Amino acid sequence: MLYNIGGLWIYFHGDNRYFEERSEVFRKADYEKLPAECDMRISFKLFDSLQKPEGEFVLGGQEAVTIRKLPPDSGYYVFGNDFIMASGDRKEPSILDTNLGWSDVKLKYVLSDKMYVSKDDGFLVNWNQYSSFLSMGLAFRNLLIKKNGLQIHCSSIDYHGKGIVFSAPSGTGKSTHVRLWCELYGEDVTIINEDRPAIRYIDNTPMICGTPWSGTSDNFTNKIVPLSGIVMLEQSPDNTIEKLSGSSILQMLMPRCFLPYFDAGMMIEALNTLERLVNDVPVYLLKCRPDYEAVELVQKCLI
Repeated sequence: MLYNIGGLWIYFHGDNRYFEERSEVFRKADYEKLPAECDMRISFKLFDSLQKPEGEFVLGGQEAVTIRKLPPDSGYYVFGNDFIMASGDRKEPSILDTNLGWSDVKLKYVLSDKMYVSKDDGFLVNWNQYSSFLSMGLAFRNLLIKKNGLQIHCSSIDYHGKGIVFSAPSGTGKSTHVRLWCELYGEDVTIINEDRPAIRYIDNTPMICGTPWSGTSDNFTNKIVPLSGIVMLEQSPDNTIEKLSGSSILQMLMPRCFLPYFDAGMMIEALNTLERLVNDVPVYLLKCRPDYEAVELVQKCLI
């Protein structure tokens, strides 16, 4: 099956009902591209059991470990801590196997004894089909870096054909601010993605793109619109807005970006795109209450 996400062509084959249902709005006619012509080829495959792959440790965290493949192979394996935890709830493994360019990705998994239920529509799948879908999101954001793009933790909207991004640490009020936009401007506002949109240069123009990866929210659309502004949110008893400049932009925005700390070359590519982005797109700091006046401040600055 063929998908187009953020202007990138993805050829998918294998068994993952959750990805297919979730990504239906991005699906294209299969005859539009051959697999070899696609930006990413990705497969999901179910196994009876999996062995922890061998390689050079490069990055570890609470949820996953990244290791570099041993020569003569090249690329990475990413797998959950379920391989190395002696006990706990997560017992069934899955492995992401990718080449260096993140264009050829294999997701291998075994069935879990847990199920995942989508909170919006009650769609029920095996937990490891859901977790493999999340792993595909990791692969997509790394491919995005190779294609002049970044993924930023933010909420994003389309207002009269202009893309606006609202970013802040979790719990600051991004979703609340977007809801206020929807209430105030109604059908003039479309949510692009409430958690992890793609920002990508297409024909030298920064664009905000919908993706099916949106955190705990199911609010996303298949839209690509020019990015008109980035708004950093901060809670305050008063509503004020200021345009940022210089190093203060990177200090606030970098922690919100999904950056490839495991790969020095990709890190340079990502930072080059980020530097280009903040030079091309105005970035504002909005200190605000959760009210319509804060929305109107942004609307007057950007529209």
